[in-house]
Amino acid sequence: MQRVVIAPCQPINCYRETFAETVSLARSLGVSMHTHLGEGENEGMLARWGMRTLDWCEELGFAGSDVWYAHGWELDSGEYQRMGRDGTGLSHCPAPAVLGGFDIIDVQELDKHKVNISLGCDGSATNDSSNLLDSLRLAYLMQAQSAKRRGSYPTPYRMLKMATAGGAAVLGREDLGILTPGRAADLFMIDATKLELVGAMHDPKSVLAKTGLTETVWLTMVNGRVVFHKGELTGVDEEAVRARALEVFEKDVVSRHDVFNRS
Repeated sequence: MQRVVIAPCQPINCYRETFAETVSLARSLGVSMHTHLGEGENEGMLARWGMRTLDWCEELGFAGSDVWYAHGWELDSGEYQRMGRDGTGLSHCPAPAVLGGFDIIDVQELDKHKVNISLGCDGSATNDSSNLLDSLRLAYLMQAQSAKRRGSYPTPYRMLKMATAGGAAVLGREDLGILTPGRAADLFMIDATKLELVGAMHDPKSVLAKTGLTETVWLTMVNGRVVFHKGELTGVDEEAVRARALEVFEKDVVSRHDVFNRS
């Protein structure tokens, strides 16, 4: 149930050797690679290396079915085509795109070139909640918002598949992603009896992306084991963890405040 991924931050923020050594190590060990790409760094990459960021990664071998990138809103159709050809995956992170005022990726264009797409939320500093259900609806609304330029947009069910089967495909996990015999029993359930969902359950496949059901789920199962049920984590003392986390947070805030005052 554990996988190691080697993930240098970004081409614009790392040494070339970091990426070269990552490729060498990952391929020797048979593990996956990940980085953030196509999120505004092309101008800097052209100035520094004379090539766009995807060209730079491909030249180093940081592309292929064992690689996925986050973001990708700055990549163009021709680059999507190359990613689809090579099997390189993409994690779409809608919240950072909205918060940063970035372009909206074209999911249908990515589908056209057979790029594996998953759903991501990026780090907590660029999404403010790390809520993937929220990201699911946001991704759907973003595609709808841009439909005036494209004429059509993905269905809510297409976005749900991105968040489930798409995530498994990007990670190269053939044992995950769909509920079928022989795969891991990884799933979550919602309470569909709630008043606000009356009239929505005629199309269960569209509910999550379309209605924006973003609160706590009813149950979460990982590999056949229930890890969350009716608002509580099983096997975890949430109050103790909360108290310890608050202690660390408050200590960090005080430390930062002291540094600021001394400067």
